[in-house]
Amino acid sequence: METLPAFPLHLLPIPGELLPLHIFEPRYRQLLSDAEESDMEFVLFPNGDINPLKFGAILKLEQIIRKFESGESDIIVRAVDFCVVHELSPFYKQKLYPGAIITRKGLDTRKNPGISLMLEFTDWQQQIKKPRISSSISIFNIAAALQLTLKERIRFAALSENGKQRFLTGMIRFEKVILRAEEYSKRIYHLN
Repeated sequence: METLPAFPLHLLPIPGELLPLHIFEPRYRQLLSDAEESDMEFVLFPNGDINPLKFGAILKLEQIIRKFESGESDIIVRAVDFCVVHELSPFYKQKLYPGAIITRKGLDTRKNPGISLMLEFTDWQQQIKKPRISSSISIFNIAAALQLTLKERIRFAALSENGKQRFLTGMIRFEKVILRAEEYSKRIYHLN
C-alpha cells in the first residue's frame, strides 16, 4: 500500500487513456503545480455508491495545454494503472488537496488481446469504418475504444485478465447487434 494525492471525480479512465481536465479549484491547482514540479502520480476515482469496490486510476500529468490568468488550467493526464482506494483523507501531507491510501493493480498495459477478442474488435472497427488504432493493440486500447460507461469501466477494472477479455468480447458483440439494427432501420426507413 502507498499514499498518493487524490482527485475524487466521477470518471475512471482506462490505463493508457488520455483525459482532458479543466483545473479550477485552488486545491487542485496546487496538486497540478506539485505534479508539474515533481512528476508525481495521483489518483482519480469516482467516490460514492456507484463504486463500492473503490477502484481508481493512477494518473500522470501528460501536458499542460493552457494556463489562464485566473490560475485555472486545461491539462491532459494519462492513466497508467488501476488501483483500489482503501482510505481517503481530506489532506495529503499538509496540502490543500486530499490523499488516498491505495494498492496498485500492477497491470501490464501492453497485454495483447486473445485471438477471439482481436477478431471481434477488428471486425467491429471495419463495420464502424474506423481506422485501426495502432499496430500494437492491448485490451486496454480496446476498452478505451468502446467508450464504456462509468459503471462498465468499474466492472472492467474489477475483472481478472480472462474476465476482461470475455467482458470486452461481449461488449463488442452487443455493439455489432446495435449496428445491424441501425442498418435495418435505415433500410426500412428508406423504403417508406
